Amino acid sequence: MTKSITLRLKNPLFYLVSCLFLFIANLKAQTLTLTGPTTNIVPCTDVTYSITGVPTSTSTKSIENLSVSWGALAGGTYTSSGITSLTATIRWDQTPNSSTKSTGNIRVTWNEITKDGNGKVTNSTFMDKTISPKSIQVLYIAPITGIRVAGILVTNGTTVDCGVQSFELEVSPPTTDPVSPITYTWTLPASWTLLAQGGTGGGQTNRVTVTTNTAGGGTISVKATRSDASSTGCPSQYSISVGRPIPQLPVFQTPAQSLCSSTTQRFTATSTNATSYEWQVSSGLGINGTTSQTLTTTVNYIDVKPTQTGNFAGTIQVRGIRSQCNVSSAWTSTNVWVGAPTIGMTVYDISMGTYEFCTNTLFNLFSVDPPPANSNPTYQWNLTPKPFGTQIVGTGSTVRLTVTQPGTYILSCLVSNSCGIGGEASTEITVTKCSGGLGTLSVYPNPANKDLTVELLSTTDNEKISNTSFTTSQRSSSLSTIQVQLLNKWNQIVWQGNLVNGKATLSTSSIPNGLYFLKVDDDQMTTKRILIQH
Repeated sequence: MTKSITLRLKNPLFYLVSCLFLFIANLKAQTLTLTGPTTNIVPCTDVTYSITGVPTSTSTKSIENLSVSWGALAGGTYTSSGITSLTATIRWDQTPNSSTKSTGNIRVTWNEITKDGNGKVTNSTFMDKTISPKSIQVLYIAPITGIRVAGILVTNGTTVDCGVQSFELEVSPPTTDPVSPITYTWTLPASWTLLAQGGTGGGQTNRVTVTTNTAGGGTISVKATRSDASSTGCPSQYSISVGRPIPQLPVFQTPAQSLCSSTTQRFTATSTNATSYEWQVSSGLGINGTTSQTLTTTVNYIDVKPTQTGNFAGTIQVRGIRSQCNVSSAWTSTNVWVGAPTIGMTVYDISMGTYEFCTNTLFNLFSVDPPPANSNPTYQWNLTPKPFGTQIVGTGSTVRLTVTQPGTYILSCLVSNSCGIGGEASTEITVTKCSGGLGTLSVYPNPANKDLTVELLSTTDNEKISNTSFTTSQRSSSLSTIQVQLLNKWNQIVWQGNLVNGKATLSTSSIPNGLYFLKVDDDQMTTKRILIQH
């Protein structure tokens, strides 16, 4: 016999509502939220955002295979090392809020695993959640596009005159969104002075007054930041390079030269950045037809004329001035010679320190103390009397002399320039015969390298030239006792020995390069010039 059992719910509606409530509560618990600022954000700074609402594992429920995908941003950049976790760092651009800025579409997925008291899986649910993009507002400030220097807009380099005069630096206040007061920070070149600050309301300083000084130019920069920003982020800033036109050292266009007492000479110099020139001349010279020795003028030249007679050296100097800067360059100068050149004494063979030379050589040096080069001297050498075959080689302050006949002579040097004849120097010389009593002296090779041979050949008459202050030695020696000495230009003995059978060879390989004297005691103390050259 079959029995039928019927189960009746006392309140079916209550049961349905309870199930719906539990479903909604569970759904609400699974709603995800993106936390982090969306307004009043300072651009160019790192902002952290986090995802909340993802459940955590419990003893009866396990959260597995969590995956986060942060969508593409509008107007920003991810700066965190990875964006697969529940946290990301974003840096928003410094662009107007009228351009779109928003977070990306974020997708989060995971598996929820439910287990009973024995650890047995009773349910597995795949969860797939999406967070919609959020609009972002930043504290925007527009870029500065240039700096006005004394009312002129400058976008790169410029030159500014300096001195006690002051001038303004100004920038147009950049746009802000949302609207905010602006704080300005000016940086000036070294030692420039900030005199005053001004601007358009709210204590802003978009306009300042400055003066320059002798420290020169440099970089001018201004930084504008929003007063409501907690940090500077990427401020609006601008820089220009300002050159200060300091006058440069003048360069003379007129070379050093001579002046005659009756002539006027123009001297010109150029100084970059100079607005005027200060000139000075030494005693005995006058500027522009006067006796004045100083002049400040806007032209870069002066006319100079001697104000006293005679022959003397003078100096002309000039410096450039920048009147706006109240600064000048260093002095530069040029030398002049007034009148005909003067001359010093005639010196015989000053470089060698000896008076003993044989004739028919060009080693007999005569020199005069030269006048200043800026006197433009011309030299005229002469020998009186002047026997046939005599040679004077050279046209400057030093010449080489060869005399072919014995006797007493006057060697003179006359110096002159366009102003006339200057001084004259002269000296008396005597040409005498070499003794030659023991024969002709042969020295070879000359120049010498490794060895030098001295040989006394057959007797003959030779001539030698000597200064009148020189007295010859009278000695009588046999060929085997003739002494030979090699001296340097300080009259120090480098080598000495005797002729053996009228001949001697000395090694020169270890003797330094240079000019030497070979003295042979052959009754007349014959001297020859030797050149050692390795």
